[in-house]
Amino acid sequence: MMVIVSNSSNRPRYLTRSALHRAVAVLGVLAGVSIAVKAQQVSIQPQFPQRLQPVTITYTPAHPQQANAPVLVFTYSNFYGLPRQLPLQKKDSVWQVTFPVQHYATYATFFVKDGNDTIRAAHNRHFGIPVYRADRVQVKNGRLYESYSLTAQMGKSPRLSAFQRALLQLELKDYPDNFEAQVRLYANRMAVADEQEKGVLKKEAYAYIAKVFEQDPVKNVNLATMGYLILGDNRNDSVYTIIRERYPQSAMGTEMRISRIAKEKDTALKISLLEKEIAATTAENRSGLEEAHEMLFEYYTSQKQAEKALQHARQTFNPTSPYYPKQVMQVATTLAQSGLAPDSALQYALLARQLSHQYPAGLILYFKETGHIPAYVSDSARTAAHRQAEASALALAGMALVNKGDSTQALRYLDSALATAQEPAVLQFAATAYQRLHRYQQAWQCYRQQLLLQKVMDTAMVQLAKHSYTQWQGATGNFEQEWQHIQAQRRQQMRQQLQKQLLHAPAPSLADMVNLNNQPVLPDTLQGKVILIDFWATWCIPCMQEMPYLQKVYDQYKHRSDVCFMIVNSGSRNTLADAQNWFGNKKYSFPVYFHTNPGVADRFGFNTIPALFIIDKQGKLQYKHMGFEGPQVEEHLKELIDLLL
Repeated sequence: MMVIVSNSSNRPRYLTRSALHRAVAVLGVLAGVSIAVKAQQVSIQPQFPQRLQPVTITYTPAHPQQANAPVLVFTYSNFYGLPRQLPLQKKDSVWQVTFPVQHYATYATFFVKDGNDTIRAAHNRHFGIPVYRADRVQVKNGRLYESYSLTAQMGKSPRLSAFQRALLQLELKDYPDNFEAQVRLYANRMAVADEQEKGVLKKEAYAYIAKVFEQDPVKNVNLATMGYLILGDNRNDSVYTIIRERYPQSAMGTEMRISRIAKEKDTALKISLLEKEIAATTAENRSGLEEAHEMLFEYYTSQKQAEKALQHARQTFNPTSPYYPKQVMQVATTLAQSGLAPDSALQYALLARQLSHQYPAGLILYFKETGHIPAYVSDSARTAAHRQAEASALALAGMALVNKGDSTQALRYLDSALATAQEPAVLQFAATAYQRLHRYQQAWQCYRQQLLLQKVMDTAMVQLAKHSYTQWQGATGNFEQEWQHIQAQRRQQMRQQLQKQLLHAPAPSLADMVNLNNQPVLPDTLQGKVILIDFWATWCIPCMQEMPYLQKVYDQYKHRSDVCFMIVNSGSRNTLADAQNWFGNKKYSFPVYFHTNPGVADRFGFNTIPALFIIDKQGKLQYKHMGFEGPQVEEHLKELIDLLL
């Protein structure tokens, strides 16, 4: 077999399969061997792990008597049932962790974090866990996923493209029908081709996508849209048009049509079109009508037409779906809050309580090949989610009983709900029920507790709280004074929580930072300052969502000489030119920097952006957060900066 890699002139040349394996092994891609790094050693057993088998990672440290437990950190993984970090356990002079390979697992990479040291297979390589079949051939997508993982490990290495290409070719040798691997191979080859060759490859790639799509358009529509996106061409509209026109009665064709109807601004016309779609229900398109039933349920509930609302409510349920408990809860919520069909609302609330131990506690992934896969959630978080679901269902049952006129039984359910969990949703349901009973003191207490728990202040909630308070206290009450106490208590609680999160860790090096004029940041200019660092990229949507809040924080502290903001383009698929030409430079006034070292993610310990870090005046890393946490980021950052000044 012949395979293509790139030489220094960026033109293809050919290697034999054995030469390819030697090249790939340089990066540690072939797993199952122990690799020593500075007298530390990591081994993976068994050498050829299979699905449903346990895997043991063993780490031998340079100093066997160390007290702190090392941590295994997954950097790329589709072992979704595992947390991102796994503490290792001491066993004699080594540290180990054992975990199962899930039935769907394909590939994972990791490093070992030992105090301030990061133990990797090589400077730009993490350890890999390929998953194998019984015949010791990697499972389908194994090398495809391995090619994904190289970006985080190698950064902008000039060898990255060649090694990814080699892995894709090995994947296609074992699995010639791997559509994504084939399209990504086309994209990889196009990236290093001259204009003439690129045109030929693009034509071949588009023909390949069209061929696969035409084999079964309904089945392969998602493959086709993914393929075009990989090539940098969004053809979703044209692909979806084919489905709508050729297969209008399929579930997918119907679902696409319903999505278009949902955008209709004329309510009467929208309802008429939805009813027409429902009237044409067949066994083939029934699953594509779920959104139509949901919209009609909401509409007829708002119109107080109970019979029609309940008719559509029943069609929104899918008892085989992991979201079934959530669907039942949503119907119970809508009916109870609207006051419609209280008997049915009570039945659905009680059913939601029965299903509360199945309520989805975290993200549920879906892949056509594997079905639904729950992502990792800690036992404590799962227990809390189930407890909150039970409490919400009890509160909804109480609200339904209020609507039925049974206040005695309603109060029992409300007491039970608040005794089970005092979470924001539970408090909201209980407050509404107490208001309907004209028990304003209890409603005020629920609203007050809810305001203390809210991450972002809700002005509508404040007004509801004020109404309950004034109804309870009358002219003698002083809501403004109570509101000031609530705000002070919220700040105190937040500060106490943030103090517990302070890391007191050595700060990573800020070397390789440059401003947009490509001038290095001098360490002396950062001494004695609280430094807020945010890593981002121009293509990162959550990063863009975070920017307005960073601007608000910057506006409050921009005149302080002892506070420094470094909004850093991390270089992940970006260049200095990308950072310089970013549209946000005209929209925002905070200072933007660029990081020239592709290993910055390892240095700071993040694999998700945006990634926020705060360093105190003494040079200690005190805070880090990966991902956009929502509007509350503004309040959190302001409190953190004040805490460290």
